[in-house]
Amino acid sequence: MADYCCFKFRPINKYLLESLVQSALYFPTRAQLNDPFDCNVDIMRAIDRAIQRGGEQEIELLRQFQADQDSITRFDRGLESLGVGSFSLTHQETLLWSHYANDHKGVAVRYDFPEEFLNNEDEILGVSSVSYDSNAISDWLSGNIAQWRDDHRSFIIGLLKRVLMSKAPSWAYEQEARIVRPTAGPFNIPRTTLTHIFFGLQTTPKDESLVRAILEKQYHSVKFGRAVRTEEDFGLGIQEI
Repeated sequence: MADYCCFKFRPINKYLLESLVQSALYFPTRAQLNDPFDCNVDIMRAIDRAIQRGGEQEIELLRQFQADQDSITRFDRGLESLGVGSFSLTHQETLLWSHYANDHKGVAVRYDFPEEFLNNEDEILGVSSVSYDSNAISDWLSGNIAQWRDDHRSFIIGLLKRVLMSKAPSWAYEQEARIVRPTAGPFNIPRTTLTHIFFGLQTTPKDESLVRAILEKQYHSVKFGRAVRTEEDFGLGIQEI
């Protein structure tokens, strides 16, 4: 896996400043996410939908899985304990600036996660772009239930990853990517992974100076940029500064 470039939109507040000083990211539980549907699929109903579309062999395996209460319990417990880090693959979507960067007053932080960081299986369970499909879970069950017969544990891990990496189609504009950790909470990352800070269209000079002062003291090679209007009526671009 090559280095993984992604962006985090943040308001400029004490939580951002603390994360910069500590070089840490917060990985929330699914209950802390802003969409009640996110990572909160009714797995029994998803299995029922997969059964409706499955062949004879798939239907039998799906029913076995649905009846295995121990496995369903392990799946539910896994969803409750895992930490989900949400990022975007773009920094030029105006809705992201509006929704997550305090109406363009905040910043977009670029992280370049190296291969060895993401391949640390003790700390990182999965990395993937998000799938935007109304039936992403039931479709995955239909296509992968044969694995249940061979390896229950690997099947449950795969299902957890699919649930955590799937959202409703209406969220597709976010172009989201996720990093999943074994536990939720703050997690220290190498300072070298933070490579750029982009200020919003409406970031105040005072806030920009504050962020710059922290970065210039705590980091060595961070680059800066700013969101700018382009020639299109509603165009938004990024300019290095």
